[in-house]
Amino acid sequence: LQEYDFAVDIIVKEGDRIELGDGVIWHVYETPGHSPCHLAYYEEKEGSLIIGDATGFYVPEKDVFWPNYFDSLDKYLASIRKLSELKAKIGALSHNWVVKEDLEGYFKKAIEATLAYHEEIINRIKRGEDKESIAIEKANWVNSLTDIQPYKVMLNLSRLLIRRSLEAAEKRGGN
Repeated sequence: LQEYDFAVDIIVKEGDRIELGDGVIWHVYETPGHSPCHLAYYEEKEGSLIIGDATGFYVPEKDVFWPNYFDSLDKYLASIRKLSELKAKIGALSHNWVVKEDLEGYFKKAIEATLAYHEEIINRIKRGEDKESIAIEKANWVNSLTDIQPYKVMLNLSRLLIRRSLEAAEKRGGN
């Protein structure tokens, strides 16, 4: 592999503006949950929103979400809600798709899919299912949707989502 050296021009944070000229201004939003440092960008003039991974991994052909709350379930959900309040017209995801219609509905489905995924994990563990078996099943499911990462990565991420769901449930008193 070739080595690349990327110099940092600026470090941006919540509330910063990136002015590109001709009235094009991108507003910076901190959207943790997928990762602690995840950012989204909104350009008001055209109503464009760079969502990135804030809503997880979406497979448009199957209308399926794989929630990616690798840092925190609660922060992830709060970030999706925050972005939905911007009333953008178009949203660019990190992978697979640009949401060109019904962005509000897209955010709603992302929240519903995330809550369903979390609740399934918690309910299965409460019923006594083995966490590793759940992780393997989830990794197999994700692997059936995409080959974006090697299977071992998907398995480790599935384990992490189980851990994050358990942490969130503990904070909420078991749910």
